[in-house]
Amino acid sequence: MKRVFKGIKWLFIGSIMSLMALPSLSLAQTQQAGIQISPLTYSFEIKPNQTRSGNLYIRNLDSTPMEYVIETELFSETSEDGAPSFTGVKKEDGVNDLTNWIEFDKPTEGTVAVGDQIDITFEINVPENAEPGGHYAAIFARQIKKDAEGKTQLGVASRVGLLILVSVPGDVTKTAEIESFSYSKWLWSGRPDFGLKVKNTGTVHYSSAAELEITPTLGSIQKVDMGRHTILPDTIRSYEGQWNNKYPFGLYKVKAKATDGNGDTVSTTASFWAIPLVIVIPVLVLIILLWIIIHYMKKNFRLVRAE
Repeated sequence: MKRVFKGIKWLFIGSIMSLMALPSLSLAQTQQAGIQISPLTYSFEIKPNQTRSGNLYIRNLDSTPMEYVIETELFSETSEDGAPSFTGVKKEDGVNDLTNWIEFDKPTEGTVAVGDQIDITFEINVPENAEPGGHYAAIFARQIKKDAEGKTQLGVASRVGLLILVSVPGDVTKTAEIESFSYSKWLWSGRPDFGLKVKNTGTVHYSSAAELEITPTLGSIQKVDMGRHTILPDTIRSYEGQWNNKYPFGLYKVKAKATDGNGDTVSTTASFWAIPLVIVIPVLVLIILLWIIIHYMKKNFRLVRAE
């Protein structure tokens, strides 16, 4: 009987361990299949009549040889989280855009062996009449899926890409503005979160760093780094930051600021009250208890002078 219970025990433990291992196994299998491209982003400043080059690497993570095709596509905006949008950006007839400036040193179609990687060099040739400002496109590597008869399967394909950000110098602006600043006016606990949205009001992309300066009524300024992001023209980028203060108390002023492409700062200010309940409630309970004790003693005890 003991052996039976012991066997059930180890079977139960083994089952739990297997279930715990499933997510990591699934993740590993997901990462070891499909097509992979690197790097993810290139950012250039290129004058008219000049050329810059870069390299992209395509790796086959499948268990069979992989056919691919290289494609270029324009984009002009990103989400507030930085994800590019490729919808609604169409090539105009007769317009010489960034996709026309990109040339490759290898054919745009090919095959990658299992576990192998190919290196493709691309050049960006900016024409003399290029418009100053930002120009944006992506280079995609699209995997071509075929059935058992060798026919291309329509609608069954995956593609990965890298972003190309090109700035053509000239009469450009690199301005910014604070779109919104979110915070709690009343804090009942520590480590509050802040949100900041910065809009690029210029004509070219740039890298913008955001920061908070929190000043108490008494004390020194505390700073919160909200990170650095690239913002495209006429788009908004979200920043998030957490103030690592467990027990703030009192009135605070906060200044949220971000840099534009010229290194200048845009900012907004606000104020909030911090009353941590973890401190306030015990203090109130103690005060109430003291009041009850004092009230009880006054009601039930009298001071008698000794003769």
